[in-house]
Amino acid sequence: PVATGDPDVPLAFNETAEAGVYTLLDPARPDARRAFAVNLASDESDLEYLDDVLAGPDVAGAPAVDRKAKVEAGLKELLPGRPSITYVDDPSRAADQARSARRGVKAWDVVLAVVLGIALFEPWFANRISQRHYAPPPAGARPPGAPR
Repeated sequence: PVATGDPDVPLAFNETAEAGVYTLLDPARPDARRAFAVNLASDESDLEYLDDVLAGPDVAGAPAVDRKAKVEAGLKELLPGRPSITYVDDPSRAADQARSARRGVKAWDVVLAVVLGIALFEPWFANRISQRHYAPPPAGARPPGAPR
């Protein structure tokens, strides 16, 4: 806290980055506590519809396609580096749009298939090597280096 010199507000505490209840303690008087609340900025709780903000005021006779293009452009401006943003004007079509955006082969599917293939191939290959090097010779076979 910083002394302000104002008798109505003798202290100012500006280190309030998060909303909540703060308590000031005086080391000289441990029983004297001052609590104060910090609220969020009012724009954080503005419930205005984002489409209205991005598209601007409705103009009589303006086509819906123009509004859709304005909202989509506004979203791409707010969220740069995300080229796959798509505006869905009808909430009942959101599931269809999500399904169409997920088409194709995902990299993790390929990685999983490769790892599964290695996991199946490795024990088979290890058993083949072990059979060649450590299996007993077939019955009637001469040991290596034995005279004929």
